[in-house]
Amino acid sequence: MRDFVTILADTVCDFLRMLPLRDRIVFESNPEFADNTYCVYRYLVDYKHIDENYKIVWLVEDKNHVSPPAEMKNTTFQNYQKNGKTLWERLKYHYYINTSRGLIYCNRNLGKKRRKQFSLCLQHGMPLKASNGGYCIHDQCDRCLCVSAFFADHYHKDFDISYEKMFFCPFPRTDYLFSDRDVRAELGLAGFDKVLIWMPTYRKSAAEKMKSFNIEGTATGIPCLETEEDVLRLDAFLREKNSLVLFKPHPVQPIDSVLREKLTNIRFIDNAWLAEKGVQLYELLGKTDGLITDYSSVYYDYLLTDRPVGLTVDDYDEYIGKRGFVYDDPFEVLKGEHITDADGLIAYIDEVVRGEDPYSEDREIVKDRIYSTVRQVGSATAYVSELFWKELQNNRGGVGFGGSGDGV
Repeated sequence: MRDFVTILADTVCDFLRMLPLRDRIVFESNPEFADNTYCVYRYLVDYKHIDENYKIVWLVEDKNHVSPPAEMKNTTFQNYQKNGKTLWERLKYHYYINTSRGLIYCNRNLGKKRRKQFSLCLQHGMPLKASNGGYCIHDQCDRCLCVSAFFADHYHKDFDISYEKMFFCPFPRTDYLFSDRDVRAELGLAGFDKVLIWMPTYRKSAAEKMKSFNIEGTATGIPCLETEEDVLRLDAFLREKNSLVLFKPHPVQPIDSVLREKLTNIRFIDNAWLAEKGVQLYELLGKTDGLITDYSSVYYDYLLTDRPVGLTVDDYDEYIGKRGFVYDDPFEVLKGEHITDADGLIAYIDEVVRGEDPYSEDREIVKDRIYSTVRQVGSATAYVSELFWKELQNNRGGVGFGGSGDGV
């Protein structure tokens, strides 16, 4: 039986869908003001000047504690429904979602509420790990970005999205991989001979619906490094080679931070640090000399850089048992140095330091399979933004600014 709050919320939403659509666009990303959504936002403001004729709403965790980019103007910040402090705040969230002409999102699924509303799902990763119902779209959008036809069947099956709603294009964030901006200098990293970034995938979360997929991992919380001695030995090796590893844990992954103050050449970074510096993650990613990851879809994006990839696979068997993959054999796609312990990690980094890349040709084959038929590499933001703008104008149907109702 549905509780009173659910019934009330449904009733309110039914009413809101009878109100006129407004010339308003709602944006969502996690982290805030980043990823694929932010790229499209910037293009629409810079080239379509949407902030002159449309109200802009950006969904945030806490609107009283946001740090938007300095250039972001004429924007209303709205808490997600679950973070609304009052009933009025929660109603405002539903009002925006149900009466805005455009919705653009890449992490939380905002769905589609109205016939003439245009809902664009930009996604945040292509299938590699099995979703197992943890993240699904359920066809609740008008169009959904799929990087290429290579992913279409798995995309359809794992995320529950129809083929008709897919459009093929690289992620807009990958445009940043080719940025001319010298972010290494801006971030104070210019003095290192080599800079690698380590981006492990999700392994453990406090979220109730994800606990069945949790993998305990190592005692340090860092893949392949079982002990404090392992961590310190890696740090010493990096110091000797004048190299740096930027370790960016998955946002929901708890990490033991006891060792941080002892380390000099392993630095922990997060989204807040990047936001404070005014740097997008993929601007930094494009300026690194190598990637350490595992089963994360960042692997697909990093293929575009043609730089070395090391894969930590020490918990591969457990990962299959708990989560699984969309491929029968993921290593037909994942090409790079397989790392299972501290020795293997040091050996991989030493290859990067010496300029060796034994898996370059293997990665090139996979890259060609994924991207060879995609024409928008390096210009994805413009392609996606123009698609959204065209559909938004079509849905307005010549109605003057201010909007009109369209029923449910």
